[in-house]
Amino acid sequence: MKNKFFIILLTGLAFAGCNEDFMDIQNPNNYDATTYYINAASCTKSVNSIYTIMLHKGMFSRDWYFNFDLLANEAGPLTPLQGQIAELPRGVYDASNSALSPTWDRLYRMVLRANYAIDVTTKWIPTLEEEIELKSRLIGEAQFFLGFAYYHLGSLWGAVPLRRSYAETGANLNCPRSPVNEVFAFAEENLVAAAAVLPESYPDEDNARATQWAAKAFLGKLYIMQGDWAAAEPIFQDIVENGGFIMEDGVAGFENQFLAVNRNSTETIFDCKFAWYGWGEGNMYHMFDGTELWGAKGATSGRAMEYGFWDWGNVNITTSAVKKFRYDINSTVDYVDPRAYYTFYGDGGYGGDMDCAKGDYPFDTPVTYPGDEVVNPKGYRWKKYQQYEAKVAEGGPESEISTVITRLADVKLLYAECLIQNNKIGDALTQINDVRDRVGAELYLDLGDKTQAMNILKREREMELCGEQQRWFDLLRWHRNGKIFDFVSILNGEKAEQGESANFTEKNLLLPIPQTEKDVNKLCEVPNGWN
Repeated sequence: MKNKFFIILLTGLAFAGCNEDFMDIQNPNNYDATTYYINAASCTKSVNSIYTIMLHKGMFSRDWYFNFDLLANEAGPLTPLQGQIAELPRGVYDASNSALSPTWDRLYRMVLRANYAIDVTTKWIPTLEEEIELKSRLIGEAQFFLGFAYYHLGSLWGAVPLRRSYAETGANLNCPRSPVNEVFAFAEENLVAAAAVLPESYPDEDNARATQWAAKAFLGKLYIMQGDWAAAEPIFQDIVENGGFIMEDGVAGFENQFLAVNRNSTETIFDCKFAWYGWGEGNMYHMFDGTELWGAKGATSGRAMEYGFWDWGNVNITTSAVKKFRYDINSTVDYVDPRAYYTFYGDGGYGGDMDCAKGDYPFDTPVTYPGDEVVNPKGYRWKKYQQYEAKVAEGGPESEISTVITRLADVKLLYAECLIQNNKIGDALTQINDVRDRVGAELYLDLGDKTQAMNILKREREMELCGEQQRWFDLLRWHRNGKIFDFVSILNGEKAEQGESANFTEKNLLLPIPQTEKDVNKLCEVPNGWN
């Protein structure tokens, strides 16, 4: 069963449990790390607990989509959006921002649990061959999450506290910031180690665990974040050619990546799976900062509810994001990309869906563009990751749609970027056209020179991956590595075109070190109060 691993994951979170022999009753208060983590089941639980971090507030169940869609100007705030999260799209957030601090906190909780899992699993001494293999795999999974966490911490915050082991964490909770090159080196060390021992795939009951391909994908992302396209190119090539991933056919295959059927997508390299087990107080722990101890009756994403125009309607899709779907290609002027129809509601000449299966969508704010004759009387709202086509009956807004963290199209476009930067533009054309061909989009005849090719690549990523929280990392990478694209002028310029104001500057290339960290970690020095 596809859900089996997920159910185990959610119901076996704790770092303690009961003896397998129910006749041998033991006081659970007598358990500690030396008496509990002594077999396959208990060590597996220690690793399962790392996966549950992905369901926490600050991560993929809530906040992650808000943070990076709003920062990257793919989502725009509507009236219901309140509090400090509304500061993100204007670039006026600071160290006290309560929307960003949970992501920092959960990434470090991921580090803690990964280091702990490595510590206890290393001490386990299995005798059976299959358990010896399991031990190696479990340590590899924990190493993957160390690399995953520090890739994101280094990319977003730069120099951060580096905790290399559980013993180091326990010995001193105060920890100075390490230079970002050391942070990335530690992430690389762990991702390389994970890729060497993790399997290529899992049986159905372990669906959703990190594979060697997931480790390689983030290793490649780590390299290009540092501008090392030469190191990343063979890694992405390996995934594309040998990973066994297949993009699902046609526009329906594209749409399926963002509906509940994506739990079993042949395109997914790594994702956060959700499931609905019934209403109960545990269903909202990710939404309102509850704890795992509340229960595990629901493990759903809040995105459909918070983005949905028939639900909370906190955000829209920005006009800047919408306008990217109409462009010139080859000899065709004002070509409308077919992916628009599956990304947003509202047309206005940009190809969005004007009909919703649930009924007429209630937009009432006209959208006009300076110097553009096109007027869309109903505005634009998200269709991607919404359920209004597949789930039209009345009911709760809970969403079982898995969050795609990286998929084949993402990697193919990253591979194309490497090829462009390594002056293999003809080969990059093949990768870009493969992604376009899936949806029946007109294929490029050529990409032009390096500058033109990067402009095309940029737009392809913005269309294909719109609303998948990739653009913020793209903008950071491109700005830091030779200002291929200027992060500051792009965001402020887009806001101005939308008739809005923004205050992004060079300092926004790093998020502010959270005040919550500075309050408890006395060695975390931030002389300028930002980063």
